[in-house]
Amino acid sequence: MRIRTASRGLREHRKRRIAVTIAVAFLVGPNTACTHTRHTVEPYRSEADEASALTSRATAECERRTPPSRRLPKRAFVTDGCSVWPDGEHYVACCVEHDIAYWCGGSREERRAADREFGACVSRASSSLLGSMMRWGVAIGGHPVFPVPYRWGYGHPYRGGYPASKRAQDDHATAAE
Repeated sequence: MRIRTASRGLREHRKRRIAVTIAVAFLVGPNTACTHTRHTVEPYRSEADEASALTSRATAECERRTPPSRRLPKRAFVTDGCSVWPDGEHYVACCVEHDIAYWCGGSREERRAADREFGACVSRASSSLLGSMMRWGVAIGGHPVFPVPYRWGYGHPYRGGYPASKRAQDDHATAAE
């Protein structure tokens, strides 16, 4: 009886070690990558006019949804398609649209809305299972606390989290006076 219990405990320990190793590889592996400096998905990679039009559209979208109290991204917009996922022909456009939102960044609520729209877009373009998987993948892996090139707000310098709200900035300024 003791041998079986010890054996079962060892198996559980190995399973946990494997799960932790996979999680660390998922989170740390991409952290060694640099922020992209050019588009890596077609047609934007090879067609300058398409790339310029996409960059202009991304900038206009960010200007439209960015309040005056928040700055536009300092880095030029680039997309890598579906980041750490294969660029499927049916849903790669969803990834590019999602990259526009992630490049611009913003509040936690804005990120949640972008992730919901992304999941719905992939579900419409491919399948609801894939949409759910990709939505949860970006919800976990794209958190702004991770210094990865596909994090929320990747157009801005790394801050390690969400920008402070206008109310929090006002409260901080009032406390400093």
